[in-house]
Formats: sequence, structure tokens, C-alpha cells
Amino acid sequence: MTDSDHHPAVAAHLTSIRAAESGDKATWLGLFADDAWLQDPVGPSPYDPSGEGFRGKAAIEGFWDSVIGPAETCFDSRLRIPSGPDSCACWMVANNQMGEQSIDIDVMVTYQLNAGGEIQSLRAFWDFQGVMEALAGSQ
Repeated sequence: MTDSDHHPAVAAHLTSIRAAESGDKATWLGLFADDAWLQDPVGPSPYDPSGEGFRGKAAIEGFWDSVIGPAETCFDSRLRIPSGPDSCACWMVANNQMGEQSIDIDVMVTYQLNAGGEIQSLRAFWDFQGVMEALAGSQ
């Protein structure tokens, strides 16, 4: 653990990825404010055709149920950059196991906390189309 791991937004990031890896929906969802906003990935995707993200805990729970919960994902959080008292950016590699296929995805995630220390926004930047092309090429 590094000194930056004690930063509130970095700690939220680390708790978030541990909960996602272990399938701990209650802990993961408990990190978010009731009116939080999540984009994963940022921009339109089959998960979020409008590209506007998921707003509110009920929508974020639906994201868990359809995307995170069914996945086998392992995160390698390589760089965490605190910025001010309530935000950070994290570069990580997510390894997703999908049946017989496995793929590493470079991801940059930003976390913004509210005054109560809950995640107000989580925005994950990764290339959805590039991942789909890589998966198609590996078959």
C-alpha cells in the first residue's frame, strides 16, 4: 500500500475493484451516492446506447447486474493519481474472461467523490470498438 492509497478517492477505487473482482455487489453499490453517475465505457456502447451513462443507484445496480456481476474480471491498478481532496484518476488493465476468450483492456478511470465520501461519478475510458475487434481477431 502506498501513501496515495489512503486518499479517499483512491481508497474508493481500490475498494471498488476488489468488490468487482470478488462479486461483492453490496459493497460495490454501497460506494455510490444515491444520485451518482457512472459511464463505463464513456460514450455509446451496447451497454449504454445513448452514451449518457447510468444515473442513480437503481440504474447503477442494473449496470452491475448486466455487466459486472456476470463477468470474471481481474484488475491491475497500475497508477493512481489523487487530485484535490475528492478525486483521482487511475490507469489499470482489466483482464476479462469471457468463456474461452480472455482479453486485457487498458482503462483510465476517474472518480469524483461527494462531501460524504461517496462516489458521485465514475467514468471509465476504454475503447469498446477496439476490444470487439481484438476479440473477433482472436477467434
